[in-house]
Amino acid sequence: LQVAELNETTMETFSSIKVFCAIYTHPGRNTLTDAIRMTWGGRCDGFMAASTETNHDAGTIDLPHFGAWQGKYEGIWQKVRSMIGYIYDNFLNDYDFFFISG
Repeated sequence: LQVAELNETTMETFSSIKVFCAIYTHPGRNTLTDAIRMTWGGRCDGFMAASTETNHDAGTIDLPHFGAWQGKYEGIWQKVRSMIGYIYDNFLNDYDFFFISG
């Protein structure tokens, strides 16, 4: 196993990489959303929280998704699909990597 030598060029490359993080949540989890934003979410170059309602205080946006399970666990795949589409339409060319969590 070889460990890459971290030289100045490598460090410049690392520092130029931009990561966008997105989470899915619901209105009852605003305190958790705040905790994520203040911990690991704050280290991302971009961050969004998709929910079933827009709440500017909590920093969430209403991101509708297809299916009969709006806002329920069974609809998570549809919510993630909507998030991927939203990120693609709005942030694709601004970031190098995308991380989605819930």
